[in-house]
Amino acid sequence: MPRAKIGSDLERRVDSIVRVAGEHRTTVPVEALIDLLPEEAPTSPAELEAWLREHPEIGALPLDGQVGPPGLSLRDDLRVREARAARYTEAAVWLFAQPLSSLEPLIQCAAVTGSVAFGRPEAGDDCDLMVVTRRGALWVFLTFTFLRLRSLHRPASSADAPEFCLNYIVDEDSAEADYATSRGLLFAREALTVRLLLGDPYYRSLLARASWLQREAPRLYARWQSTSSTPIDRSIAPVAATTQFLNLLLFPLVASYLQLKGVLAGHRLRRAGLARQEFRTITGLGRMTLRTLKFERLRSTYGSALDTP
Repeated sequence: MPRAKIGSDLERRVDSIVRVAGEHRTTVPVEALIDLLPEEAPTSPAELEAWLREHPEIGALPLDGQVGPPGLSLRDDLRVREARAARYTEAAVWLFAQPLSSLEPLIQCAAVTGSVAFGRPEAGDDCDLMVVTRRGALWVFLTFTFLRLRSLHRPASSADAPEFCLNYIVDEDSAEADYATSRGLLFAREALTVRLLLGDPYYRSLLARASWLQREAPRLYARWQSTSSTPIDRSIAPVAATTQFLNLLLFPLVASYLQLKGVLAGHRLRRAGLARQEFRTITGLGRMTLRTLKFERLRSTYGSALDTP
């Protein structure tokens, strides 16, 4: 049966958010959905649930304070996922407080992103990490982080700890460029729902300069502002000249290794019938990011929220 035509901007936005949740085999809390809507949209759970009942063509049904596509079969209980998110976040806190603590002078901010930040990771999900490094320190940070992760011995209490995925590592110049111009609803939601581990004042200063976030997700942006500390930059000076020099030496070596590793991983995923999990490794002097095919599909789906019919 063909999908019903989705008309208004609000209908398309709700439809895209619910469909993305369905792809993750999860739901969206009513309050979280309200935060992602434009200012003229329903503002209370009761108003939103009434609106959903009036728009059954969107296929979003309120389920005990959650919104999801009809017929959704959850692989595990939402409370199990929320507990898993808490454990994974605790493991990330431990990672930066213990094995990576000596690298803190190179970091502007660090955060958990993705399904863990949203509070709904499935079993087997990675714990995605975002790090903004100081200018001229990214490849030094990455090299030492990879070495420490390879030799990591987690405490017995973290037997259920996740695999860490460094999927968005940029220096402060690249972060400024990424946040400077509109990058759509998916990026806005990711940016405004991270779970910060380090550098809260710096990250808030980054958001304060990204005025497009307020236009894209005004309610979620307002929630950030309501809990905001004074936005300040953690530092404006680059790291020591010796660190910058080492960074330049490491960049071509480590970037080439990661590119090759990504190509080989892609071949293995395709042979295993898991092409949907393929990713591109994007490297530059101030950037190392992983962009998955799944991310591209989600960005396309979120983008449909603002497409004209």
